[in-house]
Amino acid sequence: MAWKLTDEERAMLVYSDSSVKELWPIAEDLGWLAPEERRWAAERLIEHPNFTAEALEVSLRCLNAKWYGDDPVECSAAIQALKAARDAAAGEAG
Repeated sequence: MAWKLTDEERAMLVYSDSSVKELWPIAEDLGWLAPEERRWAAERLIEHPNFTAEALEVSLRCLNAKWYGDDPVECSAAIQALKAARDAAAGEAG
């Protein structure tokens, strides 16, 4: 069963004053979201001014570590969504 973002999580993704500590849990739970919601959230994370390239790399490392634990399918979905959003943003910038 796919989850949905809460109103609070949605707000954190669109307001620029959200801290990276507030954004990391959203990034790490992307895999549990419905595909369209996951794509939207990943794009907002990549666009967020406080979710830097370093924050993205930390999230990807954490997801890769979790991959070998309990949630390989969800971690894979989150990793793919973040990388796709990053690559799309890089394509728009280039």
